[in-house]
Amino acid sequence: MQPVIGILASEREYVDVLEYLPFSYIPSAYAEAISQAGGIPLIVPIDSPDKASAFVSHLDGIVLAGGHDIDPSHFNEQPHLQLGNILPKRDQFELAIIQAAINKQIPILGVCRGMQLLNVFFGGTLYQDLMSQYELIKIQHSQKSHPTILTHSIEVERDSVLYPIMGHKHQINSLHHQGVKELAPAFKAIAWSDDRIIEAIEHSDPSLNILGVQWHPELLFKEDNASFKIFEYFVNQTKK
Repeated sequence: MQPVIGILASEREYVDVLEYLPFSYIPSAYAEAISQAGGIPLIVPIDSPDKASAFVSHLDGIVLAGGHDIDPSHFNEQPHLQLGNILPKRDQFELAIIQAAINKQIPILGVCRGMQLLNVFFGGTLYQDLMSQYELIKIQHSQKSHPTILTHSIEVERDSVLYPIMGHKHQINSLHHQGVKELAPAFKAIAWSDDRIIEAIEHSDPSLNILGVQWHPELLFKEDNASFKIFEYFVNQTKK
């Protein structure tokens, strides 16, 4: 049977003539990538944290998607002047989903915000805004080019799950203004930008199958084979 992969949805409001209509959504590229990699994508809306285990009981893997900034209270900081929009109920639900997925021992793939949230869950911290907080920044991490364009390179650790997929150097897209500051002890960094921003992490316990990438492979998988292979690798892990 094909594994069922839960893709955690975000939420926004549609402005109608008469009222605001909130709706759950994911960028369709996530579902397309999972489907082409052999999984069955299932959108998981934001809900109460106490329902996380019930959701996860139906799933074989979890994708934490990109989106809102993470509430800095989760890593004991006050909001920086350049902090963007946060959605606390999304943070709370996704943190509960992570715990439920770990309890069930199903693979987790974190993309952009998703990688950052994994780091926070396990005790790490974030730069709330790279441009104002990271002194060594020298490349564009929130690219002005179209998101499907590869804009900067990363170096991949040879002893990592990504090295057989991407090789030592690879071009990626980049759509973030936050980033990993203090890496959680449970993780090892496995990819970096030229200015040493952490671009990928994996859990030090391989049995947990937790991988995070800072870029957006779902927007690249149709043209970039390595991006597709990330999803293929993840879906294959859910079958084990």
